Amino acid sequence: MKFLSPSLGSNGTRFGARKLVDLAIPSGKPGVEGAHALEDCAAHPHPDLLTLITLPRLDRAAQGSAWFAALECSGVTVAVQPLERRELPRWLAARLARQNQRVRGDTLQLLAEATEGNLLAARQEVEKLGLLLPEGELDHDAVERAIADVARFDVFQLSEAWLAGDPPRALRILAALEAEGEGVPLIVWQLGEDLHALFAVLATVAGGASTGAAVQATRVWGKRQAALERAARRVDVTAIPDLLLR
Repeated sequence: MKFLSPSLGSNGTRFGARKLVDLAIPSGKPGVEGAHALEDCAAHPHPDLLTLITLPRLDRAAQGSAWFAALECSGVTVAVQPLERRELPRWLAARLARQNQRVRGDTLQLLAEATEGNLLAARQEVEKLGLLLPEGELDHDAVERAIADVARFDVFQLSEAWLAGDPPRALRILAALEAEGEGVPLIVWQLGEDLHALFAVLATVAGGASTGAAVQATRVWGKRQAALERAARRVDVTAIPDLLLR
């Protein structure tokens, strides 16, 4: 989700050209102080600043918050939902078809793995195949030699992967985050949040609640909710305290 304000902010030069402020909030949660700052900026706009705020898909609580309402009143909100991983092979196949090329299913999966999370690069890789390889069905090895691994991930996808019990994907995401220079503290923080949420779910289930109800009580939404439910059925609650201490 992207929010665009023509005049968000309270500082700026009186005679300077309009400036662009690009603010990303990957978690979608600015915190108490951050929320107050956003509300204050929305209430006191400056004509020399154009502010772009990028957020992930927000849950109902965030969309109903005071800070989000203030931003909506002050600017324009554009919902741009990301292409899901399961939809990427079909999207790639359609792009290849535009240039009269096609590939086998395993080659599509290879392309999807190499370009996941980076749709612009995915388009560029498909266009590169159109320049380097002939029309018709493409050879798997030729495609593998031609493409680059341009996949991009974030810590929330790592969270979903390990909670869902998918070690190969979790390790691949972890390696990609390391290669991109993602900070270890953020990764450790997210894993700690996952473990605390999982412990809370298992404790609630032990008290007699259903797994679904226990997960909803943690206010986790989307794909992470389904992954947390799967983890709650797989992980032994007695192992969590030891993991938190490591």
